[in-house]
Amino acid sequence: MARRRREVDQESETQRRDLRQLNQSLAREAADTSVDTGARFERIAALQREIETTERRLAELTAERSNLDREHINANDLFRTLAEFDAIWSSLNTKEQEQIIHLLVAKVGYDGRTGKVTVNFSNTGAKELCQGKC
Repeated sequence: MARRRREVDQESETQRRDLRQLNQSLAREAADTSVDTGARFERIAALQREIETTERRLAELTAERSNLDREHINANDLFRTLAEFDAIWSSLNTKEQEQIIHLLVAKVGYDGRTGKVTVNFSNTGAKELCQGKC
């Protein structure tokens, strides 16, 4: 997840730089009255389309970065919550304990050949638990 955040940040910076350059080109093109009006209009329209495409991609990257940030678990919050877990767990009734398990556990697997049990935890569930308690 950290790698993807870095990729999104790098691409966002590239898109912002491209957007600045496109806007500068658009301003120069609009100010250049020495060129034939029809040709200049076509270049301005093409630049505007590129600007719109770049702005859309930048908005997509911003949304993806926000989603990645929401999924990120703060280690201090998680440690603080886990340190208090026994006291919290014992104060819950069975239904509440079941809800916590459903929140935290994404998948449980069992390999009958090896007798191995695997538990996959939900990052989102752990974060929700931390935010509710921390």
